[in-house]
Amino acid sequence: MSMKNHKKNERTKIFEELDVQSRPIKINEMPRRIDLCQKALTIISREMEPDLWAMLQDDLATNLMQSPIGPRAENIEAAIQHFEQALEVRDRQRFPEEWASTLNNLATAYRDRIRGERAESIEKAINCYHEALEVRTHKEYRKDWAMTQFNLAGAYYKRIRGTRAENLECAIQHSHRALKVYT
Repeated sequence: MSMKNHKKNERTKIFEELDVQSRPIKINEMPRRIDLCQKALTIISREMEPDLWAMLQDDLATNLMQSPIGPRAENIEAAIQHFEQALEVRDRQRFPEEWASTLNNLATAYRDRIRGERAESIEKAINCYHEALEVRTHKEYRKDWAMTQFNLAGAYYKRIRGTRAENLECAIQHSHRALKVYT
């Protein structure tokens, strides 16, 4: 078998398995999905298949955020890097839905970040959630809008800067907005 055919077969196997495990439901599936995404990224070229490359970066980051394997702080840092790489391709103009989804996930990584300056990470999370809400509007994407509102409420709840009372009020406001969709 030629090297080209071997790579094509390896690629097919990886993507078939990734397709079967569309999104991990069980926590024990995440390490395998991380491995598959990492293998796929060694085969996929950002220049030749930018959309697929960005999707793999996002998927890898999402699974790293939820992985029970490895140090949590390292997983979150790696997830931030992969989300940021995905956003280099998934820009707001060409891929608004994917951009907003990745930005929402990046915000969650910053909100949960263990390393670095905590207050600065929370501010980055809040800014990313607000940016995502520019695309994830109540009118166009109700459920995604509500989820981002809940996430933003969580970031305000954890916020260090500003007064505690103002931050809690913002958290309550964003939770109420989300509840209007969920109830």
